[in-house]
Amino acid sequence: MLLVRNSATLLRPDDAKLVARGKAVYLEHCASCHGRNLEGQPDWQTPDKEGFLPARPHDESGHTWHHPDRLLFDITKRGVVEAANLKNYKTRMPAFGGGLTDQDLVAVLS
Repeated sequence: MLLVRNSATLLRPDDAKLVARGKAVYLEHCASCHGRNLEGQPDWQTPDKEGFLPARPHDESGHTWHHPDRLLFDITKRGVVEAANLKNYKTRMPAFGGGLTDQDLVAVLS
């Protein structure tokens, strides 16, 4: 169980050890879609033939940075559809709550 005082302190980008752990988790679980350098997939704003949006970048060209930490955590843990209540949103991104610990999720997002 992850104990969070408030969402403002959920992610810790200044914690070098945590960020290093997050990089390893990212490379193993996220980079295959979001890119080794956070670049996302080409044409990420346009749905593919099946209606799925490609993986978004997590660099300054994307929009991840404008979401609150708690929402990013919930999306990564529970999936976009459930966490953001987007019933018709088509995504290939799985929920990682069954495979990664809360601490791993905080690390990868930090």
